[in-house]
Amino acid sequence: MQQVQETNETEGKTAILKWFKILREISAEYVETHRQQTGGEGLTVEIDESVITKRKYHRGRIADNNLVWLVGGICRETKEIFLELVRKRNAGNLQGIVMNNVAPGVTIVTDGWRAYIGLDGKGYEHEMINHSENFVDPSDPLIHTQTIENLWRWVKPFLRSKGTNRGALIEYIHEYQLKRAQPNNFLTILRAIQSVQEFE
Repeated sequence: MQQVQETNETEGKTAILKWFKILREISAEYVETHRQQTGGEGLTVEIDESVITKRKYHRGRIADNNLVWLVGGICRETKEIFLELVRKRNAGNLQGIVMNNVAPGVTIVTDGWRAYIGLDGKGYEHEMINHSENFVDPSDPLIHTQTIENLWRWVKPFLRSKGTNRGALIEYIHEYQLKRAQPNNFLTILRAIQSVQEFE
């Protein structure tokens, strides 16, 4: 009797995990098919990158190519966000992500990372803050990245709570984006399922 009960419990947990995975996949597809550019003419978007996962090698050292970065942006006025995974923080990758996710005419604020240099020639006004000197520009208090830094305080604990499965990382990121955009989780899931079915 006990063995039957344990078998049923195991099967039940497996079924629950399977459904969670299905719902994550639906969330991911919903986010991808409803992607819109963040911000708009006259608005401000802060952009930053943060290490999400890293793998050690050779006595605890960490190789640069084992880092996974999350590039994020948030519009100060609308609170819209975007999140993108990237392995290399070079100009081609970062500026490509910005142009895909941020509407033209936006004022972009970043830290002093050199890969962002040149955004002001791509349809944006670009302000930079050197964090080695200040976190808020003393000559202009609007030049800061504190809004995106605050976003990381929500995103990173959420991702840590999901575990370290790199293969599912993008699904967890999309799950966070969907929950943030539509806080009513039950209705969000129903809309996502309906939308994905209609899209197919």
